[in-house]
Amino acid sequence: IEMLDGETGKVLKEVHVPGIAEATGEWSRGNLLAANARGEVFTVSNEKLVQVDFNTGAHRVLVGDLKQPSALACDRAGNFYVFDSAKERKHIRVYDPSGKFIRAWGTLGTGPQHFSIPHAIDMDSKGRLYVADRNNVRVQVFSQAGKLLDSWANVIVPWGFWVSPKDEIWVCGSSPMPWVNDPKYPGAPLSCPPKDQVFMRFDPNGKAVAVLRGGKRVEFPIEYVRTVPVVIPKKTLTGDNAERIDTRVLQLVYRFTDPNPGV
Repeated sequence: IEMLDGETGKVLKEVHVPGIAEATGEWSRGNLLAANARGEVFTVSNEKLVQVDFNTGAHRVLVGDLKQPSALACDRAGNFYVFDSAKERKHIRVYDPSGKFIRAWGTLGTGPQHFSIPHAIDMDSKGRLYVADRNNVRVQVFSQAGKLLDSWANVIVPWGFWVSPKDEIWVCGSSPMPWVNDPKYPGAPLSCPPKDQVFMRFDPNGKAVAVLRGGKRVEFPIEYVRTVPVVIPKKTLTGDNAERIDTRVLQLVYRFTDPNPGV
């Protein structure tokens, strides 16, 4: 693990942690690095949750019952959230600051509160937990108790997060794509290899409204339903035969929150 200078990117310290990287290829690891409000750093070493001391290079085991962890986060109270990809688990496990197990939620699947290889977990200042549900092509938003608050589906195949001080959710990943059986990536998760690499910013507090064209401005609250990727052939862009690039756009589908909005 490297500690970098936030302004220059210069490596300040480096600590060797055994077993932090994927060793067997039996499952896909994601983001297994987290820090608490005090700046203490935690990761997974040989399937154990450990605290890393950058001054001495030592690490202290906190949790020893993990099987195939693939994502890790820490809230302001110091509790840990770990996604365990083991066949008999496929859920988020919560531990207190001392490493004591508290609860778990989720299972393998495609429905609400189901998961398929999350590669990152992060939390904003309000305590909302964001899960990069990679194979399900969505970001799920939960309360710390495991209640599903929101789901952003078919917008991005999410790999990782960064939450800004303003609670902007930056997500890296790829555009939605079908499964591809590539012999170079046997048993790999969705988008291996990816067709592209994208970086998106989401505002969890943003509100969508519909506005009538012309006349007095009247707004109607609407809510997001789904995203439909669309490829516009080059012949429909400018009518110019010299046009060489197709345009790939995302068609966003919304619905009125009031079934009888009126005017």
